[in-house]
Amino acid sequence: MKAVCIKSYYDKQLKRKVTVGDELELSEKRFKELSTVQNAAKEVLVKAEPEKKTVSKKE
Repeated sequence: MKAVCIKSYYDKQLKRKVTVGDELELSEKRFKELSTVQNAAKEVLVKAEPEKKTVSKKE
């Protein structure tokens, strides 16, 4: 699932710093961990990225 970083942190699994606004592709389990306080940082670090809808014009 796609997520967006809302608080900068160092991701031990990715071995890199994730900054605000970065888009990540996460498993459902990893998203649940990072989007709640049930992680090492004890803070919400990501939120779900809204689905981008494509608009088609009818002629």
